[in-house]
Amino acid sequence: ENETKINEARELYRPAAERASLLFFIINDLSKINLMYQFSLKAFNSVFNKAMERAEWDEDVRTRVQTLTEAITYSVFLYTSQGLFERDKLTFLSHTAFQILLSQNLIDDQDFDFLLRFPVETSRVSAVPFLSPHSWGAIK
Repeated sequence: ENETKINEARELYRPAAERASLLFFIINDLSKINLMYQFSLKAFNSVFNKAMERAEWDEDVRTRVQTLTEAITYSVFLYTSQGLFERDKLTFLSHTAFQILLSQNLIDDQDFDFLLRFPVETSRVSAVPFLSPHSWGAIK
């Protein structure tokens, strides 16, 4: 009986844990942008724990999980942004936003891939003088 209750409670808090995991791997990948961006699991855990302490308490578990998720996301964003060059902050923010949307199935993988890759036919000749061949090739 206790094991069942623990398992049920764990499942209720899973969305907050999934968000924290996603955020850790996002900041871990920042070293691909610049090798100086190294974030340890210990530092992440510290930010995570402080966010959990600061999150407003609510009797309703679903509201509590939502509050925790938002607090963790905001705290990790602030912590990480402090260590980034200005030119990389928008990249980090965009990557974070897109990964959250993808994890919640709010955007389609194919649409996201199109946004990132935007296929262009560079061999096309522009039919109008104000568009470059590259821009004209993007119009389909």
